Amino acid sequence: MPREQIISAIHDLQNPAAAKPLEKEKPEDKQIAIRPAPKAIVEKEVNVDATPLLVTLNYPKRQTRLDAGADKNLKDFLNVSKDILNARQIKIHAFAPASAGSLTEARRIAYYRAMLIRLRLIAEGINQEKIHLQVDDQFSDADGDKVKIFTR
Repeated sequence: MPREQIISAIHDLQNPAAAKPLEKEKPEDKQIAIRPAPKAIVEKEVNVDATPLLVTLNYPKRQTRLDAGADKNLKDFLNVSKDILNARQIKIHAFAPASAGSLTEARRIAYYRAMLIRLRLIAEGINQEKIHLQVDDQFSDADGDKVKIFTR
């Protein structure tokens, strides 16, 4: 900045009445950026495998929500299975491999899945004191993206 402009700016600060009014922006000077709409998240189907004492939910990678079909299958199982309602303890064991990101992200995804299933069980009338969670992250895809619900 030239010396004259600096002196003028200091003078304007010391004498606000003598300062030049600011020029308003003209509408043609403004630029508007238009971003494309965000892509819709397409959720894939969660597969539910059920036996009298074990329910396994197989998730697509990085997905934490239950789709409508899986939610209905889980509710149907809970309504039919007397073993899970009369169990002393219900264990929710959630897995997520680190291949989807970092170990921290895998742990977070597994935790979200486990908590969602826990909330579904409580909503169906299961005592929350019976429900126990275990969250596991892993380096390999051995157990995959699963949540297992079993009774003890």
